[in-house]
Formats: sequence, structure tokens, C-alpha cells
Amino acid sequence: MSNQSLEVLDRLTRAAQSGLLPADEQAEAERLLARMQQPVRLALLGTPSSGKSLLLNLLAGSDVLPEGVRLPTLQLRHGPEEQAICTLADGTKKTFPTANAHAIAALSPVFVEMELPLPALAKISLLEIVAPNDPNALHRASQWAAKRADVVLWCTSEFDKTERRIWGQMPDVIKDHALMLVTHMDVLQEEGTLDGVIGSIRTAAIGEFEIPIGQKYKDDLRTIFIVSEASLMNGEKPDEIYKSLDIEGLSIRVEPTSGEKCERCWIHDPTVGQDKDHPTICNRCLDVLDEIQVPRKMAAYFP
Repeated sequence: MSNQSLEVLDRLTRAAQSGLLPADEQAEAERLLARMQQPVRLALLGTPSSGKSLLLNLLAGSDVLPEGVRLPTLQLRHGPEEQAICTLADGTKKTFPTANAHAIAALSPVFVEMELPLPALAKISLLEIVAPNDPNALHRASQWAAKRADVVLWCTSEFDKTERRIWGQMPDVIKDHALMLVTHMDVLQEEGTLDGVIGSIRTAAIGEFEIPIGQKYKDDLRTIFIVSEASLMNGEKPDEIYKSLDIEGLSIRVEPTSGEKCERCWIHDPTVGQDKDHPTICNRCLDVLDEIQVPRKMAAYFP
């Protein structure tokens, strides 16, 4: 959570525990508290074949959807054991003690819920919207997703008039928490249209989306990717690092961290141990606790 979110959570907790709120406001405070302590609900929207499944795998940190396997709208969340709940066309549900995408696809379900013990899913849940290649169907599916998401990622390789019309009807609260991701950039590069497409998308998306992840958010990358440390680098790329086959010029290098785990945020951070009075807390958490005036000895009880 951001410092601001932590402060809101602290104030809301104190208000709910005060016993001074009217009954209806007490119920709303408890609902908000429960929601704020759940994983962030992230929805992946866009037209068919816009790269949503690849992005879902990347965010989940696992090949949940193997290449060539097509599933309907998929809800992916954390669970202690792997399982899938498939809603069939007749409304019945079938539960699998596995999340094998091939076996699930063979059932031809209309909706799939998967639970996986993946670390990333302890922080975020993922909803991939799969709709027919029909504007009205995509509009209805997008509106349905808007009620079940905190943040939306719109995947596109052109953001044409149809996409703009559908996005224009999304609730403002979703637009305020949305990012656009330009996909299939390698294909656009090969076609020689990348610069023109990027330019037209930037023009069409003005005022509709936050600025895509990049230098503006470089200090927040470790939080976005749920890792101990992350940085952006330019220059030559060694052969041993992963090079994306789908995004031109994107390479990723993953290395084990050297820091100890903070007992409050559970992030491995090199600053853990620097404060002699509180050797088990990272500097970032110490700063947050100071801001919300929580005694540092109680740090582990304030996530």
C-alpha cells in the first residue's frame, strides 16, 4: 500500500473500533476495511487477440494459460491449493482439483475461476475479460468487469474508434485507475507502422488514461512488480537474460536479492538491520510507521 492508503486504513480502523459511528456508517466502514485488506482487483480488457492472456501470465508469474489454449472470461485469485471452478453453459458448476487449462477448455465452460498458490496472487487478483469480436458484447463485458475491478489495464494495438467508444462509456472511477498497454509492438515494428500507431494512440488516449509505466514511475517499480528491487536500464543486453518474443526491445533480468526480509512488509530489503533499535524493519516501513504515528515496536501488526 502507498503511504496515503496506509494512513486511510489506520484512520478507518480507528473509526470502526470507536463505537461512535451510526449503524449504517459502521457497516460501510467495516465493508471498506475488509476490501482494503484484500488483494487489488486487476482487470485486463481489450479486443480479442490483444495480448491479454500473455499479460495475465506475466502478472501471475506463471504460464497459467499456455499458448494456443483459449478459455472464456477467467478470474484468477490466490488459494492454498490449486483448483478451478468452471461454470458451464447450462449454469451448473464443475470443480477441478487442478488448474490444467487443457482439461478446462475441453469442458467448453462460459466462465472459469482459478485458485493458485502463487505469491503474486496474494497481492493482486486477475480478471481477464474474453468477449466475442462484437462491439456490443465487449461493451457489456467491460461494464460487467468495471463493477469487479479496482484497476483496469486496456490492451490494444490501435485503440480504434470502436475501442474509444467502448472505453468512453466506462465509469469515471475506473478511468481514474486505468492504464493502456500497447501490445504486439514487434509486429507493428516489422510492418514499419509502430511510430505512427504510437502517435495516433497517444492522441486518442489523451485525458482517458494515466501515463503508461515508465520513467515517471521508476521509483515505484518494485511495488508494481511485487519484488524487492526493480530498475530500468538502457544499453546492450547480455545473452543470458530473458528477451521478450512479443515486445520489441524488452529484456528482463532476474537475480536473487541480498537483503533480509522485513517483518512488516515481507519484502527483502537491504535496509533491514540498518536501524539498531529496530533491526527487523526496513527503512521504508519505519518512515510509514512514523507518518501514521504507530509505535515501532508494534510494526509487525500494522501491514
